[in-house]
Amino acid sequence: MSAGDLVPAAAGDPLADPFRPVHGTGPLTPFEIGRVERVIRYAREVAGLPFAVFIGPAEPDSRAYALRLHGALPDPDRSVLVVVDPAARVLEIVTGGIAARSLGDPECRLAAATMQSSFVVHDLAGGLTAGIQQLANAAYHAPTLHLSDTHEPY
Repeated sequence: MSAGDLVPAAAGDPLADPFRPVHGTGPLTPFEIGRVERVIRYAREVAGLPFAVFIGPAEPDSRAYALRLHGALPDPDRSVLVVVDPAARVLEIVTGGIAARSLGDPECRLAAATMQSSFVVHDLAGGLTAGIQQLANAAYHAPTLHLSDTHEPY
C-alpha cells in the first residue's frame, strides 16, 4: 500500500492500522485521503492532539460505536476521532478527557455543522478538511510568556 491508500477495515478491527490517521472503507480517492491526512498532521501540530478519521458503515448505535473506536486508539484520552458513515448520514466527533478540555461541545457542534454543509454537496474530503482544521484552531492555545518574579508590574 502506498501512503495515500485508504486503509481497509479488517473484519474484527476497524482500526486495522492505528498509526494511519484515516481508516475505513469510504469513497475517498487517494488524492483526497492525502489531503485529509495533511490536515490531520496540521491539526496535531497546532492543537498538540492526535486526530483520526474513520469513514465507513457505523453500527445502529453510532455513538456507542464511535466511542468503542475511540477507545481503540493508541492514546484515547488525548485523541479526537471523527466517524463518518456517508451512506447512513452519520457524523460523530469523540474527544478524550484531555482533548475535551480544549474542544467542548460548542466547538465540536460548530465543526460538525461545517462538515455537514460540505457533505450535503457530496464533498466528503472538503468537509473533513474544513472541520478538522476548525477543531485544531479551536484547540490551539497560544504559548504564555511569563515575566520573572523580579520584574515590577507596569
